[in-house]
Amino acid sequence: TNHDGKLSLDEILDGIKKVYPKMTDEEATQLFKEADIDNSGHIDYTEWISATINKKRLLSDKNMKAAFNTFDEDGSGKISLDEIKKILGNRKIKQSTWDKIISDVDENGDGEI
Repeated sequence: TNHDGKLSLDEILDGIKKVYPKMTDEEATQLFKEADIDNSGHIDYTEWISATINKKRLLSDKNMKAAFNTFDEDGSGKISLDEIKKILGNRKIKQSTWDKIISDVDENGDGEI
């Protein structure tokens, strides 16, 4: 790599040939295109993480329940804005931003998730 903080198709092809010698250039190019979300011709760090993370394992029922329970401190089965603030830290964030966090996912309009 040229250490510019992003991966070109050529860099990906070189790396894949070393790790997966049986993968064709066409297969590697297809993987590159799928990972290059913004079609910039390069894969940046965020795109790399998105492409390589094991979403199925990360988003398993067990992990989702554990994450939910971390926020649901009172065990009510719901996550309140106060619980979110407590976990994320009540930084200098405008109340309107906090309200938007809840409203974006509050399906029944009760102010909780």
